[in-house]
Amino acid sequence: MECATCRKWLCQRVTDYEDGTRIVNLQTAEGKGHCEVLNHETPVDFGCNRYVEGHEHVEIMGKKPGSPWHHSQWGTCPDCQSVGYGCRRCAGTGRVLYYDDGYVGEEQTRRHPNEAKIGPPPKPKCVGCDRDIDPSWVACPHCGVSTNQVKVSDPVRVSDLNASNHPRA
Repeated sequence: MECATCRKWLCQRVTDYEDGTRIVNLQTAEGKGHCEVLNHETPVDFGCNRYVEGHEHVEIMGKKPGSPWHHSQWGTCPDCQSVGYGCRRCAGTGRVLYYDDGYVGEEQTRRHPNEAKIGPPPKPKCVGCDRDIDPSWVACPHCGVSTNQVKVSDPVRVSDLNASNHPRA
């Protein structure tokens, strides 16, 4: 019973993304695999007493929407080791974003290089007059509408929902 036919012997762990990208999280050396039981890399002919029949040697860790650069997690800054003082990458916070595609973020702009390719995010618009506004404003200087209001649809009377007036009828 050799490892090459054991279900617990993996050659790859991967994450698949909605855009068709596949990120390899674990790749073993040629002729070796990662034994889940021993938590160690073993050769094909190693064999053990925890053998389980199976031939699938690629484990799909997960399927995520979007692209790899849409997904990140916080971690310690690799430049200052979380000290923060005077560090340009983390801007003194000691933390940076680690993206799934391998890019290590920086806190000066907090933007992935792919975000720069698609341009800046759209400016927020006033719900009252539809002009560009600054999100830090309390009210629109053009029409006076509060900037934290949410645009809602016009109210509908219950009496208008009879079969003759209903748009779906």
